[in-house]
Amino acid sequence: MELTNANDGMNCPVTVKDIPEEFGDVFGYVWVDFNDDGLRTSIEDGSEPHVTGYDVTIRNATQYKDSSGNVVHEAGQMEYSGVMSGTDTGDYRWQANLPCKDNSNNTLEWVASLITQTSPIGRPDLLQTDTPRKQMTQ
Repeated sequence: MELTNANDGMNCPVTVKDIPEEFGDVFGYVWVDFNDDGLRTSIEDGSEPHVTGYDVTIRNATQYKDSSGNVVHEAGQMEYSGVMSGTDTGDYRWQANLPCKDNSNNTLEWVASLITQTSPIGRPDLLQTDTPRKQMTQ
């Protein structure tokens, strides 16, 4: 048997990777969006207060593919719930360590939504969470 990129010469079946190997910290903020524009103001001097103690659900916004390029999870099928938004020590971020690339080396995008729909001002419709940002870790 000839040795090739697809065959190691031992006649073993090809192994397809579908478990994440590269992770990164994904983070964002929850704030009271008084003017309902979806834009977060500064934590220090902003006109809209940042809040803590709210859980968020994070879902994949892009497909997750295995090492052969087959779709393992469609957008929205990978879900991580209960990520706490910040603490009362001044760190208002919610944060999670999630896969940042699939096994075909495509960058994954994530969306976040609030689980808890109560508000410190009695208006849960004004609570916002922003688009997750990535910090790559190795």
